[in-house]
Amino acid sequence: MAKVYAPNKDYNGVTASVPFTNGVGFSSNPYLLDWFKEHGYKVEDGDSETTSETKADISQLSYEELKSLAKDRGVDGYHKMKKEELLDALKDSE
Repeated sequence: MAKVYAPNKDYNGVTASVPFTNGVGFSSNPYLLDWFKEHGYKVEDGDSETTSETKADISQLSYEELKSLAKDRGVDGYHKMKKEELLDALKDSE
């Protein structure tokens, strides 16, 4: 999973199906990561171990953003999960 930094640090929204909170989003899609790089976003490879800062960022996402992230990560049954269940499933998928 790679961390994507929007040019606007305060950006909250969805770009190219990736939810951003305070200018930070997450994706493992190589095509999207290349697209972000080409469009001025900073992409930090997520091949290294997830830090507690990254986990904190995920817990701050909205329910809809968590569902989008779960979909990107291929979490089964994400659309039926509550927020806490999504957080646990996403942490397990790392």
